[in-house]
Amino acid sequence: MTAPPTIKGRHAPQRKVRFLPPATYLSKSKVAHMAIASRSIRRGSPPGRYAGLLMSGCQDTEYSYDAYFNGRPNGAFSFVALRALQTLKPNASYRDWYMAIRKALPSQQYPQTPNLFGASPSKRWKVFT
Repeated sequence: MTAPPTIKGRHAPQRKVRFLPPATYLSKSKVAHMAIASRSIRRGSPPGRYAGLLMSGCQDTEYSYDAYFNGRPNGAFSFVALRALQTLKPNASYRDWYMAIRKALPSQQYPQTPNLFGASPSKRWKVFT
């Protein structure tokens, strides 16, 4: 599976990166606190009863792209993730889904690298069970 290109031609929509700097919606003290916190070492708690997963459209240092697919606006990650979901076997895990998505992203058109955060046992959970 590959990520489809955006529409080409004279009236083709542009790929859009959506980014709102924290300083536009947070106070100066909160922004300063975030800068200090980002330099701190993060300690993860061991997965327990409330373990979880997070699948993201890009890495922390990248952008997630919006574009038009089949004539309608959509995020590149969402479009690819939904297409990959349709191809999964019934007992597929979140890791299987993630690997199917990674076959299409990053691409030359959409240079964003999806990520799956969580403990290894959680990544083996069955999709949507």
